[in-house]
Amino acid sequence: MSARLCAVLAVVLAVVVFAAGSITAQAASENPVIAGTATTWQYVDNGVHPADGWQTSGVVTGADWKSAAGSFGAKRGEIASLGQNAAGKDCMPKTLLMQYKSDGSGDDIPVYFFRTTFDVADVSAVKAITGSVDYDDAAIVAINGQVIGEFDNHTKDGADPIYGTDNYGGSNASDPKTGEVNFTDVAKLNLKPTGNVISVELHNGRASSSDIYLDVTNLTLKTSVDPTDPDTPDKPAKAGVKNVFVNIGSDETQRNFNWLSTATGAGKVQYAVVPSAFKAGDELPADGVKTVNASRTDGDPVSAGYATYRATAAGFAASTTYAYRVGSDDEGWSSTYTFTTQAQGSGGAFSFLIAGDPQIGAGGNDEQDGAKWDVSINQAYAQVPNASFLLSVGDQVNKTGAATLRQQAQYDLFAKPAAMRSLTLATDVGNHDAGSVLYTSHYNLPNLSNYGASKAGAESADYWFTYNGVLFMSLNSNTSDLSAHQFFMEQAIAANPKATWKVVTFHHAPFSVASHYSDTQIKNLRANLTPILSKLGIDVVLTGHDHYYTRSYMLDANGNPSASAAEKYTYGNGSDAAPTEVTNPVDGDVLYITADSASGSKYYALNDSLGGKYPNYSAYSWQQNNPSIIVADVTENSFSLKMYQTEDDNTQVAQWTPIDSFTITRKSDQPSTPDTPSTSDTPNAPNQPGTPNVPGGTDNNGANQNGGNWNGNMTGKADNGHANQVSSSRSGKKLPQTGDTFPVGPVIAVAVVAAVAIGLGVYLKTRKN
Repeated sequence: MSARLCAVLAVVLAVVVFAAGSITAQAASENPVIAGTATTWQYVDNGVHPADGWQTSGVVTGADWKSAAGSFGAKRGEIASLGQNAAGKDCMPKTLLMQYKSDGSGDDIPVYFFRTTFDVADVSAVKAITGSVDYDDAAIVAINGQVIGEFDNHTKDGADPIYGTDNYGGSNASDPKTGEVNFTDVAKLNLKPTGNVISVELHNGRASSSDIYLDVTNLTLKTSVDPTDPDTPDKPAKAGVKNVFVNIGSDETQRNFNWLSTATGAGKVQYAVVPSAFKAGDELPADGVKTVNASRTDGDPVSAGYATYRATAAGFAASTTYAYRVGSDDEGWSSTYTFTTQAQGSGGAFSFLIAGDPQIGAGGNDEQDGAKWDVSINQAYAQVPNASFLLSVGDQVNKTGAATLRQQAQYDLFAKPAAMRSLTLATDVGNHDAGSVLYTSHYNLPNLSNYGASKAGAESADYWFTYNGVLFMSLNSNTSDLSAHQFFMEQAIAANPKATWKVVTFHHAPFSVASHYSDTQIKNLRANLTPILSKLGIDVVLTGHDHYYTRSYMLDANGNPSASAAEKYTYGNGSDAAPTEVTNPVDGDVLYITADSASGSKYYALNDSLGGKYPNYSAYSWQQNNPSIIVADVTENSFSLKMYQTEDDNTQVAQWTPIDSFTITRKSDQPSTPDTPSTSDTPNAPNQPGTPNVPGGTDNNGANQNGGNWNGNMTGKADNGHANQVSSSRSGKKLPQTGDTFPVGPVIAVAVVAAVAIGLGVYLKTRKN
């Protein structure tokens, strides 16, 4: 547990541990009590599952039960350090556990059982249970048989919970991990004055695991909760709230709120302008409070009692800081958070952040990926505090397919950084998000269309919003019906005919240079989506997926460098100095950006099929195996993108180093952008409007994309903005190609026939006249 959390224990009933193996809750103490080395536990370490009642009975007996104080563990059968936990503490077992089965197989024992008891002087005073557990490879903590904390409760592939089984499972991380307990539904614990049982189930990751470890470093009964505690910002005892997001609204004056809560009744958002004396940790101001009712949707079963709440609020003023909270009078409120609006109005200048593939869990250690994401996004928000919103271009989490406990835990880590309560968030659906309704559980997005939705639920459909006159359109590129995406964009453009810039954002980068460059799906996007985007007058396209920063030249409808730019630059192989600006680009020219990983969970190398050379569309590509964030600065006449490195992966030092920049400028004599398509130009809506045209089996849920699980395994540094040719190679197997194909051939054929027919008709009419 962090020092900050320990500091608030002056308001708790401390858990005092006695050598007899019993813990008694005393009156509130001035000093936090660390239970780890003082607690005597009963434990079974021979793999024999105890008889029923071991988690609830005041006393257990039998030859299998041993008694000792922690910490517990083994490294290859001996007492030795297992490495350091996330806080840098050395994890050296004090009590040796049997590591191997007695059958001579050499396999590890899959599961261990621990228990101790405690008394409570005043049951009614207990409001929450907090604690900290160091473990390797999985631990599930319960009180009186009710789980209060589960850490890596899954099989090796993350598919099934292992609690209550004799199965191997957990993270298989190299060092012990730390799990934080914060349990608020105290009524479920059935606490009693004496004989309450703390139980822990500890699992080995696999039969060949080299180590096992458990240290319950702290467990505390709390009579109150400090809402300002930064280590548990979303978990006040009385509300059970977590994963609070302020999502983008329809325009700059609106915000959509989304959160998860254990509440069972109605929910609300309350907000007010902060007074000049307001500071972090203050309660919601009493004056000028506005309240908006929220809708409630039962959560997926893996959400473990959490329901989704959504609300929309409008009328936010420019350049104003608001305090807000979520919850209800009946079931309690969350902590109070703040966000600040920026300048408003069409043509007004604003900035926003772009994050590529946080993909929490792709590095093999969820908590480490979460910690790196925390550094990256908090660093970006500190450097650009006036950012109007954060755009995450897909793959917020790594776990694919149906919802699992591990997937939910990855969403928790994505939401954890403090900046995520202050930054307005817009998201794209990545292939790792597309298979689970947990995506819809976590986000509340504006102007959702009837097109593009995948297995990720309603919030995964194509949607749009405007900000200071700029039109943003988000496509779910996991679905392959390009005609539906085109129809959605034409509708959005028609609804916003005075948009100063038109920006399209989606996950799968058509103009990438790394792993997915040769995927069938990506080739089809390059060939068939590109002309649509140019026809619609799109200015900038923002994508992710390929984990390798790439900025294109201004590209024409065929995906080639613009003819006007070709007079200035030599293309191919990155041999030229990349242009940093363009003035008055040709109508139909589009800038394409592929973002690298914002968390550093996974990096890709230059695609093998390119032979160390770059495709002609790549103006600047960069891969240094370090997290990065892109900052966009937008005015009525300029659109500027700057990419920054946020951390050095080798030294783990946060930084803010500029890497690349590019600016599109329009001067006052700039020709008008292509006209908004007229009614006659708009194709018929796809069949059955109101029902997404999602061909069966075309969702790309990423199931075939993690086989290599490579994490930037390159020889030396890869190219630095084309300065060096890539000579490195990936280790492990080559990832399979993404399989989605786009059935656009019939559409093109029909279009060609129609064009010929119209041309012939015009010709015949002319001759007749």
